[in-house]
Amino acid sequence: MYVKYYHGVSIEKDPRFKDKLNEDIIRYPQNVTEKLSISNINYEAFLPWITRELKKYTEDDFLPEIVVGFLQSDEIDSQELGRNLQPDLKENTVGFVSALWDLLIDAENNGIGIPKVILDETKNEIEEKMKKNICMGLLAH
Repeated sequence: MYVKYYHGVSIEKDPRFKDKLNEDIIRYPQNVTEKLSISNINYEAFLPWITRELKKYTEDDFLPEIVVGFLQSDEIDSQELGRNLQPDLKENTVGFVSALWDLLIDAENNGIGIPKVILDETKNEIEEKMKKNICMGLLAH
């Protein structure tokens, strides 16, 4: 008895999964490319932004670490990242990945490895802390 099995066939060539592959493709805006090669990104600078954004959608504490793990690779695949975030973020996946992609492109282009938005936020936080310390110092005297 001969049974026809698909041995050694990749998922792309296997006709049984043809429709499944098309369902898994996430449609992103034009700013999000399929893959992004990053070389000099400061991953730690992204963690507060990623954590803050993800807290809007989910209480999962491990999700920011998963995203940072993607950032630590040499090339980020938007489809793979989206598929990993989809169960938790659901319809917010496209918006989050799109915003992250803008920050990654900015960080890659500015030479510092940190997006301008995050630099400005950090600068404002430092200025507020300095003002608060000055006010506390004046009150102490």
